Amino acid sequence: MGEFNAVSKIELSRKLSNTGCEQFLLSPAFQDQDPLMLGNLDYQSLPSGINVHVANMLEQENAQCSTEIEPSVCVCVLLEGIIEFSLDQTTYSISAKQGPRVFAYANNKTVMFMRRLVENNKVKKVNISVSQEWLQQRLRSFSYLGSNVSLFEKDIVVKEWPCDLQTLHQCEQFFEHRNDESIFIDLYCEQYALTLFNESVKYLLNGSYLEHTGKQCPSRLPLRGFEKKVDAFIFTKHGGAEIAKQLGTSLSTLQRYFKEHHRVTLSDYLRTKRLEAARHALLFEGKTIGEVAYMVGYNHSSNFVSAFKKHFNQTPTELVKQHAEFKN
Repeated sequence: MGEFNAVSKIELSRKLSNTGCEQFLLSPAFQDQDPLMLGNLDYQSLPSGINVHVANMLEQENAQCSTEIEPSVCVCVLLEGIIEFSLDQTTYSISAKQGPRVFAYANNKTVMFMRRLVENNKVKKVNISVSQEWLQQRLRSFSYLGSNVSLFEKDIVVKEWPCDLQTLHQCEQFFEHRNDESIFIDLYCEQYALTLFNESVKYLLNGSYLEHTGKQCPSRLPLRGFEKKVDAFIFTKHGGAEIAKQLGTSLSTLQRYFKEHHRVTLSDYLRTKRLEAARHALLFEGKTIGEVAYMVGYNHSSNFVSAFKKHFNQTPTELVKQHAEFKN
């Protein structure tokens, strides 16, 4: 597996945020630095609109991570381990114990996705996902397929099939080039992802492969609470009392909720979210330290720098410099 890295709640949040997934709920609650996984976990959003997720890790805790996903198609090549996930009220379990497997799902509406982590479960996989719009633009006869192929007939379709040698070879390319610093690495990654996804879509559209029916299990899916509503106040200077008033609830109710679900106070939750948003703006929006400090509610840049260093163990300047050196 190479170098082992501990992936904490805050690190997982950061990786997901960098791919555009801003909202996720983890249960049971964990402290920001609690290790959830050990190994290598990479998310990458390619310029072409393809999202690539490569993992080779040992899950350290029993937990559930859930988020909303827009209409999309996702292909997963599971090389080792077991993956259990839910789409709305249906749970699916895929195992590679008898050899590598490939599965894919298409959700034609916005759904709640939940991935279950299992202590001591070693997972090695490659995920390729695209939006439904992305696929629609590339299938010339999408409207025709919509009335004739089950992939586009239902709200959710899940299929599974054996992994052939060609697919195995394509997946290994992602792991072999994981630490490649070549200027062409994004091109290579995009080439492998397109090839893998193209072959998988053929299986998805093949009527000879039966759908994976899954199991109805509504109680397994955690319900979303105040996170999304509170996150709307990240770029304001509102404190807990004012936020509670705006949401039509009491401050004590909000405090109890975040203590129960995140093991932090409401103030700590907001500070973490604001600093994560600041980090994202520094790295991907080209904003200055002063602009970012004001954006997330700090009147003085020095206070922002101190809070940033305490949270990330490096100053904003050090972060930007490190990112620039990595790109070069």
